[in-house]
Amino acid sequence: MGLSSLPLKCARGLAEAAAFLGAVLTAAGLLGDRVWFCEIFTHFKIQLAACFLVYTLIELAARRRALALASLAFCAVNAFPVL
Repeated sequence: MGLSSLPLKCARGLAEAAAFLGAVLTAAGLLGDRVWFCEIFTHFKIQLAACFLVYTLIELAARRRALALASLAFCAVNAFPVL
């Protein structure tokens, strides 16, 4: 592993952290009708779906199909109520 692959590894780590945060926000949005303080996260479905779609493309480019499929599932969970 050379020095040139370090920024790519850092960017991949940031994308994974953002996807984890998106998964947490998706779960909080699904609890919005039961827990009053999670209700604010029900308003960001379109943004979360778009972010998960971008993350799916990143994972497909990195040839990690399992993570791409999981990200696509979260994209569908967020996009379905809007559609």
